[in-house]
Amino acid sequence: MAAQLSEELGLRYVELHEGQEISGVYRRRVDLASGTLALIQSGSQFTLTPWIHTLPRNLAIVLTRTATADRVSWSIDRSRSPVMP
Repeated sequence: MAAQLSEELGLRYVELHEGQEISGVYRRRVDLASGTLALIQSGSQFTLTPWIHTLPRNLAIVLTRTATADRVSWSIDRSRSPVMP
């Protein structure tokens, strides 16, 4: 799926690793047979991360995701306007 999205969006896919923090613009929800993911864009790259129901329904908001072995937390940056591609 990542390769297909990379081609479609013209962006490079970056895999997330445990403990890695990402910050970017929430672009869309991706529904797969294995579960639902959120597509987060940061500059010319994107990542896929597990979807949680508390994510806002509106697109183009700036999010930061921090993950550890036992916890994932999200924060919404209301002070910055997202950069539109």
